[in-house]
Amino acid sequence: MGRALAFFGLAGELSIASADEVANAIQQQQDTGPIMAHNEALQRNYASVYFIKEHLELKAWEAVAEAWGEISNDDKKALWVAPSKGGIFTTAERSDLKSNEFNEARKLILGDSMNKDITFVDGMICKRQQNAPDFVVCNISVKKSEMILLKCSVW
Repeated sequence: MGRALAFFGLAGELSIASADEVANAIQQQQDTGPIMAHNEALQRNYASVYFIKEHLELKAWEAVAEAWGEISNDDKKALWVAPSKGGIFTTAERSDLKSNEFNEARKLILGDSMNKDITFVDGMICKRQQNAPDFVVCNISVKKSEMILLKCSVW
């Protein structure tokens, strides 16, 4: 009814939208968060990203690893958007950044610090996966048999 009146010129020109169309428009505006974060990270790191893309094509793994290491973990996470969602890295480039060759080059650049397991309290262990992107710090494992559990009471 509202559209019919609007087309007739009785309800105003800007009011022609169904409830579903309005809901979809609102949802699309809310879904822009990841791409906005991506674009901001890209703006901060454009020179490094451009360098990485050039050197991925050349398979210059150590140069890529060094440039990748210059980007903060938060920005790496923001840049890790699928190309179908507007991300800067192609599917092939993303595969290269998860490749064994790239990870070996990262080890050379970062040294042994990538391979060490970190132990926290008894029963909690943090292990870094070899092929995980840099922004994935570690996987946490808990051994219930060794974990110290505290029970607190409030009086």
